[in-house]
Amino acid sequence: MDMHHKNHNNNILKLILAFLILLQFGSVIYSFYPILIDLTCFWLCTIILLSDKKSYNKKLVYSIFIISSLLILIGLFTNNSSLKNNLNIIFRIAVSGMILWIFRINYRIYKNYISRALKVIIYISFINIILINSGVEKQFPSYTAENGYYVRSLFFIFNSSTTAKLKGISFVRNPGIFWEPGILQIAGNLLFYLFFFEKIKSHLIDKIVTIIVILSTFSTTGYIIMSIQILIYLIQNRKNRKYIILYVIFIMPIVLFNLMDKINNRNEYGSFYFRLYDINVGLKIILNNPLLGIGYNFNSYLDSISSFNSIANSQVIRANSNSIIQLYVYFGLVIGSLFLFYLYKQKIFTYKKLVFIIILFSLMSEPLLFTYFIQILFLSGTIDSSHELNKSIHYRYKSEHYKYK
Repeated sequence: MDMHHKNHNNNILKLILAFLILLQFGSVIYSFYPILIDLTCFWLCTIILLSDKKSYNKKLVYSIFIISSLLILIGLFTNNSSLKNNLNIIFRIAVSGMILWIFRINYRIYKNYISRALKVIIYISFINIILINSGVEKQFPSYTAENGYYVRSLFFIFNSSTTAKLKGISFVRNPGIFWEPGILQIAGNLLFYLFFFEKIKSHLIDKIVTIIVILSTFSTTGYIIMSIQILIYLIQNRKNRKYIILYVIFIMPIVLFNLMDKINNRNEYGSFYFRLYDINVGLKIILNNPLLGIGYNFNSYLDSISSFNSIANSQVIRANSNSIIQLYVYFGLVIGSLFLFYLYKQKIFTYKKLVFIIILFSLMSEPLLFTYFIQILFLSGTIDSSHELNKSIHYRYKSEHYKYK
């Protein structure tokens, strides 16, 4: 009974950890309380690892805990922004490594916890569609973070965003719990993938709500990713190939209409313009610093932008929203390409090519490079899955695999 109670508590902690991973992925609450969520994630990882006495190296856990604690203390008391940035990267990679170690026994378990957390987020986002398009969102309190980020939000769970027009009718784009609709579409498309390709347990209503939420973001990237997934699903399943004609008639026009609308209505304050600007500026910096990049320093990035007098403008000197461009700007072509290679080689999701397309498109539109979710995928790609230890662990916990299947 005690063992059953202990396992139950451990499962709850892992589910909370899955929520924290997704909150750190770009939620509004993380924008306001990043240190609190990072530390909670770190302490939770430590507790889970220490409670699992059969499958961890005590000295290793203690070492990671001490080193990470020192990084936290140095980061809190130093005024050097460059040092803070680098310590932040090391800390996030360390926590990502701890999370990967927790779920190393069977990645199916990790996918199940993530899918459960995603389901809750998607249903919250579904409720948010009603709130933000019924006028209720006008009563939401407004908040401004230290970095200048402004939002109208209810409990940092239900959030408002910009508007989009469809046939002359205005809709508020749905960001869900996140600070930008583009991140919600990633969460929606990941859940879509888990439902249709990883065969995670779901009901028809779960799939319908997920699709509606993706559509409610009015994200061109989100529409493209979902349409790619639908097409691959139809092609792979012979029974469903007859529906490809319906895909061409109904799905493709939605994607093309949204894409052409963004292109035809671009202006200097629109997302399309800013993304083109980020690519343009980023490529110029990469050409000037191709091998090693400029280092992970935001001030160096701003200085590099200012050096391009022909395109520098006070209205657009900002952080780069394209994570792939960020990767090559900060770390150069060699390290950047290695990162993408190991991201493709990730061991967590089954359909590597499709997942890589989803992640690549997502990273090209949002600054998510150093989130736990992305770092966990990257680190899993560096692991040799043929190692005898992994095989023996998988065999030992095979029963747990079927328990969560």
